[in-house]
Amino acid sequence: MALGIFFAIFSFLWLGPRTLVPGQLLVKLLVVCGLVTLLLPYRSTGLRLGMERFEWFLFNLLALGPTLSGLILWSNLAIHGPVTWGEEPVGRSVVIELPANGGSPERHTLPWPGEQRFSRTDWISADVRGWRVGVARGWTGKAVVVSMELVRRPS
Repeated sequence: MALGIFFAIFSFLWLGPRTLVPGQLLVKLLVVCGLVTLLLPYRSTGLRLGMERFEWFLFNLLALGPTLSGLILWSNLAIHGPVTWGEEPVGRSVVIELPANGGSPERHTLPWPGEQRFSRTDWISADVRGWRVGVARGWTGKAVVVSMELVRRPS
């Protein structure tokens, strides 16, 4: 159970900012995955494993649910469509438009990544031209940041 919880915490901290959805949707994913596993029949699964009903409930809620939600996030990052690239100078937010299926394109504005990763120092502004960010639509249909890299000035 502890392994499933730690896997979900790590997945949410690492992939939460990279998956371009609100945090509330990630919490809903965790709750739904925890409750969907309760639909497995107790007699053919939990009783065979020698668990009481309450143990089976906690096992589903605390082990299988977080593990399933983490696997969904990791597979959304691994299985994606074509990548749309955007490049912005240092200090500005990155705006990327993803083509939508039969509708107007989705516009995602990412904050300047340097504020999250580095403190503002002289070497960033002197050596770096900007950020190159790749965003794609994962298999779940949600946008995910596939790659984020510094673009250096030619020397």
